[in-house]
Amino acid sequence: MPEDLEVSGRTSMGGGTYGRVEVNGMAKMQGDIACETCEVNGSAQVDGSLRVEGRLEVNGRMSVDGPVSAGVLEVNGLCDVDGNCEVAERAEVSGMARIEGALRAGAVNIGGRAQVDGPIEAERVHVTGNVRCAALMNADVIEFELMGKSKVREIGCTTLTAAVGSGGWFSKPRLEVETIEGDRIEVEAVLARRIRGDVVVIGDDCRVDRVEYRTSFERRGSAVVGEAVQI
Repeated sequence: MPEDLEVSGRTSMGGGTYGRVEVNGMAKMQGDIACETCEVNGSAQVDGSLRVEGRLEVNGRMSVDGPVSAGVLEVNGLCDVDGNCEVAERAEVSGMARIEGALRAGAVNIGGRAQVDGPIEAERVHVTGNVRCAALMNADVIEFELMGKSKVREIGCTTLTAAVGSGGWFSKPRLEVETIEGDRIEVEAVLARRIRGDVVVIGDDCRVDRVEYRTSFERRGSAVVGEAVQI
């Protein structure tokens, strides 16, 4: 059975396989790390890949120079991943996360700030914070409660809802996206070049260049739509 690793001070070590990993001080790990669970309350740097069978919890600061895989990912502090991030169950970002590759999970919940250079793929995505995705966000169900500015290159979904949330940050709530494609799409405060779906509802504070719909289209309130075409 692998040994547990607890870091309270400042240490540097090679890679390895462990049971429970807990970092309350500062740890630099030079090599690939595999463990059952990992909790970072201090600062951890991994110069290699990180594989966690169970929960990976980042309350402090963690940087990984390689891919990450975990059963559950919880980011309450700052997490920086230079590679893909594969999560079997759910990924929750309440702090700040930057992922250079793709983020794939069963469910993704973003209440803080997340920057993903690759695609985001999940069964369900729920955003109440701020997300920037330079590629495709793809999920069965996508929900935005907009309280700041988010930007996604493309969205593919079965159902998408985007609405202005209560409270809000300093900036005006807005979702910027080049294209959205899905079955049922109902949005407000969205800036898009093209939206294509079966049932499409464009609400207040939206500006959309082109809407393509199959069954029905509705424009509400102050929405501005360049053209709407039934296909």
